Amino acid sequence: MVTQQLIEPTTTRPTLARITGACGLTTLALVLGASLANDYQGIPFTADADETVSTGADATQEQPVQASITTPNAGAVAIRLIEPFGAPPAGFRLLGNEIRIEAPEATPGDPLVISFLLDASAVPAGETHETIELFRDGGLVPACTDAPDAVPDPCVSARVLLGDGDVSITALSSHASAWYLAAPDNVPPQTSITSGPKGETADRTPRFRFKSSEVPATFDCRVDGGNWKPCASPYTTKRLSYGRHRFEVAATDQAMNEDATAAKRRFRVVR
Repeated sequence: MVTQQLIEPTTTRPTLARITGACGLTTLALVLGASLANDYQGIPFTADADETVSTGADATQEQPVQASITTPNAGAVAIRLIEPFGAPPAGFRLLGNEIRIEAPEATPGDPLVISFLLDASAVPAGETHETIELFRDGGLVPACTDAPDAVPDPCVSARVLLGDGDVSITALSSHASAWYLAAPDNVPPQTSITSGPKGETADRTPRFRFKSSEVPATFDCRVDGGNWKPCASPYTTKRLSYGRHRFEVAATDQAMNEDATAAKRRFRVVR
């Protein structure tokens, strides 16, 4: 069992603390300054064989994902938690940061052991450690069939629901790369218009503000039944003729679920 020690950060750049437990297990823990809450810089550290490098022992609402890696081979190890790039696979919602890891190559027979800790605040309602999925390089990581070997490579060897509601997922892999956690999401967002003309207006280029029940989201707008086009709030229409008009906006969430009902606002431009 590892004996943890509290080390107060004295710099805004990460430092390294070696924590040795009673059984001789050594963990390299990154100690971070406040300015690195969402970016651990990915500074490489030289780890010994069978040593563990970790971004921290506790996930929090402010930093919902922590990661650690145990490498069977000595060499440079770096972990970087960054804002995710691009969209997740359709039907999934990203949870927390993307985790980019560098480590010496291993083999399926003697793999890297990579663990991810997700704070309970980031677990969507109705989801559990059994339904949250792990992805590497955009591909779903399946369950291991021959642990402690990485078969298939990579694979998930353990899923644990901790007493405080946090979720721990452990993977075995011959190489590190980029990882993220995601939850199934097949529920479309709800779109609402928060401001803009309603009834009569003398403004021939009215402006509308709107929002989605899910963040982040993208939007498509149209006026008077025209073609849907990408848009953002606030949205200003082109110059409209006098008379009746209809503005519509629909949100699409991170899992590519579209609001099929759309939000509508009818109004009339008067002289």
